[in-house]
Amino acid sequence: RQWETLLTAAESQFPSFWFWLDLQMYVHDALDNLGLAYHSARDAVRFETAFFLRRMPFFPNLNSQDGTPIASDETREWLTDLESSTQQSSAGAGSTVVAVSDSANAEAFELNQAESIDNVLTSAREYLENSRSLRDRFIAQLKLSGYLAGKKEIELAYTYLTGLESSMTKFGLDQWEPALAVAVLSELYSCLQKLIKSRKEDKESLQQKTRETVARLVAIDPVKAAELVRK
Repeated sequence: RQWETLLTAAESQFPSFWFWLDLQMYVHDALDNLGLAYHSARDAVRFETAFFLRRMPFFPNLNSQDGTPIASDETREWLTDLESSTQQSSAGAGSTVVAVSDSANAEAFELNQAESIDNVLTSAREYLENSRSLRDRFIAQLKLSGYLAGKKEIELAYTYLTGLESSMTKFGLDQWEPALAVAVLSELYSCLQKLIKSRKEDKESLQQKTRETVARLVAIDPVKAAELVRK
């Protein structure tokens, strides 16, 4: 096979087909066959996929809206082998996968507070374009939203947060990673409170959006929701 061609072709499909699991297998196989220089990336794909499946084990059996399986028979077989090998590689695979993933997230995208906003946005765009992990991209945008809100760039922060909320809804984040969903909704609530004061003409619609955000937050973490509302 032409492994570089396969890798490029598979990765180019991610923006349109994030959860088509066949792509994960294609990328993994290509990286595995391209040599030692690519094996760290291959391992990252393995851990990200295993981490995702531990939270959504039913996912490989789903179909897309047009009836196409999310994972082919060959991919499901690969996922079964992946789960088995991941469990055998450590005592307590769940904690290992989470630790690797969380460690990667902590180091993958850091904001330099000393940089100008334009430079930070440029760095963020480059990271988002090059990151292979949907979860890492999501967390990077959440970090960026908090940074922008802290710099009083509320409109821009709100744009990122509403995009994250849409992704959260689309992929059921509140079910498979509630802590991350709470972080998004908390940031969104804080942003809305500031916009209500500055956007007088949109006050009613923003208040309605705030009520919807609080309702979603209550369903996931009522304690956190109460803390925010009391502030």
